[in-house]
Amino acid sequence: MSAMLKSMDILIVDDNPEDIDLTKNLLVKNNMGNYFAAVKDGKAAVTYVRNRKSDDAPLVLLLDMHMPVMDGQQVLNELQPEIIDGLKIIIMTTDDHDRYIVESYAKGVQSYIVKPVTIKTLISAMAQAGLYFNIMKRSVN
Repeated sequence: MSAMLKSMDILIVDDNPEDIDLTKNLLVKNNMGNYFAAVKDGKAAVTYVRNRKSDDAPLVLLLDMHMPVMDGQQVLNELQPEIIDGLKIIIMTTDDHDRYIVESYAKGVQSYIVKPVTIKTLISAMAQAGLYFNIMKRSVN
């Protein structure tokens, strides 16, 4: 499973430094992804995504929903063109309200994880994102 995931870059979008460190440690310990970056608000995430080059590795966003400047739902709204073009987003939040979960899936997220994050839930979510990418890549070639 991890070989499939190594070709992805991962952007952690969270305003909590402890959550960022925990997530990075889980990813590194389990050889998931080949590049990690972190930003502390949604506006910085949108800027990061839009400044990437088209030949960069596929990107997976691990997105918190409650942040300053621009929250997770606003990020999903802003990045709709990128989601349609294949951007992978996994929600990682403390918010387990059905309305937010349904809205997030309707906007194209691959997975919705309620914190605290365990390695089992993170591996499952990353595998889903990797699987979607591999299916899309095969259908193009």
